[in-house]
Parts: sequence; C-alpha cells; structure tokens
Amino acid sequence: MTGPLTGIKIVELAQMIAVPGATHLLATQGAEIIKIENTTGGDDLRMYGSRKGNMSGWFANANSGKRSIGLNLEEETAKEILRSFIRDADVFIEGFRPGAVTRLGFSADE
Repeated sequence: MTGPLTGIKIVELAQMIAVPGATHLLATQGAEIIKIENTTGGDDLRMYGSRKGNMSGWFANANSGKRSIGLNLEEETAKEILRSFIRDADVFIEGFRPGAVTRLGFSADE
C-alpha cells in the first residue's frame, strides 16, 4: 500500500486492540508494520469473538496489512531477531505495562 508513510518501518510488540488498531491505521497510510507475536498462540485477539480457523474478525480488522512473526522472547535467539528488526526500524511501539519490555531484557537505549 502506498501513502504518506511509505518507506516508514514500524515494529509492533503488542496484543489485543489499542496498539494493533493504531498501527493498522499507519499501515493504511503506507507504513510497513512488522507485528511480533508470541509462539504459544499469538495475539490473544486471534481467538476473541467469532472466528474462522485461528483468526477472528477483530484480529483481521486490527492487523490487516501487516507482516507478523512468532518469537519466544524468553530465548536469546529470538531476542536477537527482535533487536535486528528494531535496528532496521524507524519506530518501535509496544503496548504492555510499564517495565514489561525492560523485564524481557530490552532498554530504550537500544
């Protein structure tokens, strides 16, 4: 998709609706969104409400236009993969409680 945000790369580490909904709007304006999901079922929104297979309508609406990858962020290899995505991105956005990303081993200085 092209638009005013074409060429902007965003890494999203979030679940449910607030952040995924916001980044979906950015994707509609041309941003490239890489969604990071856990490896034990993905975003909880996948199973919220009626669904087809492993994808609910809510999930499809909030995440269309994105690429996603499942990473187990308890493993160092997965953390390095996420770090490489963040290094290549223009924006890193997360939607967890304060300190959650720090507890995973990431800092704002990265």
